[in-house]
Amino acid sequence: MNKFKIVYFYVFVFAFSLLATNIFTEKINNSFIELTTKESIETTSSEYKYRISVFNGKIAVFEKDSKLPYKVYDTYVSSLPENDQLILANGIRVNTASELIKIIEEYTS
Repeated sequence: MNKFKIVYFYVFVFAFSLLATNIFTEKINNSFIELTTKESIETTSSEYKYRISVFNGKIAVFEKDSKLPYKVYDTYVSSLPENDQLILANGIRVNTASELIKIIEEYTS
């Protein structure tokens, strides 16, 4: 009888630890996405020359107030991690050509 109580206790502790780990991991992921999205929005509020975003499902560069892309890359946004997809959906505003090249290389390599 005591063996069953011990087994049930360990099963309960194991199940609880799995549940707690999943909840904790989900909170961390949600916080990271929220923080990254906020950083993206804060970055976009300043003056800029280029905007990196999505056009027809691909990564594209737009000049400041243009609706049509200046350049479209062969990288599909759907192939990127979910967090990067959210950032690109919000748009990344860039001030310099060197910064633009650096960011594009990160997403397309």
